[in-house]
Amino acid sequence: MALTEEDIFCLKSVVPSTVKARFDPNLTFGQQTAEEKSMATLYLERKVPALRKAEKHWAALSLLARTAHTLQATKVRKVRRQALVRLLAKERRTERLHNMDEEMRDARSGPAADNLVFFLEHRRTRAGLS
Repeated sequence: MALTEEDIFCLKSVVPSTVKARFDPNLTFGQQTAEEKSMATLYLERKVPALRKAEKHWAALSLLARTAHTLQATKVRKVRRQALVRLLAKERRTERLHNMDEEMRDARSGPAADNLVFFLEHRRTRAGLS
C-alpha cells in the first residue's frame, strides 16, 4: 500500500477526529459496536482511497484501534495525574494547617482572639456596644 505525504498528513488529523466523533470514549476498540466501527472505517477509506486496497479493511481498522487505544490511555493518565495533584494539595494543606496550629497554640485563647471572634460575628467591636 502506497500512501502519499498528503494521505499521511490527512490521516493524522482525520483518524483522531473520527475516533472522537464515532466511538464511546469509555469503551475499548473491541467493545465499540460493529456499526460504529464500519462507519468510521468507511469514512476513513473515503477520505484516503489508498486505504481501500488493504484486505478486509485492516489498514483503516488498525489505525482506528491504535488511535482509540492512545486516546483512552491519555485520558486515564490525565485522570490519574489529576488525582495525584489533588492528593498532594490536600497533604500540603494539612501540613500548613498543622504548622499554623502549632504556631498559634497560645494565641487561641485570650482577649485578642475573643475580640476578633466577636467582631467577625457581629461586625462591630465590644466597645461599640456601650
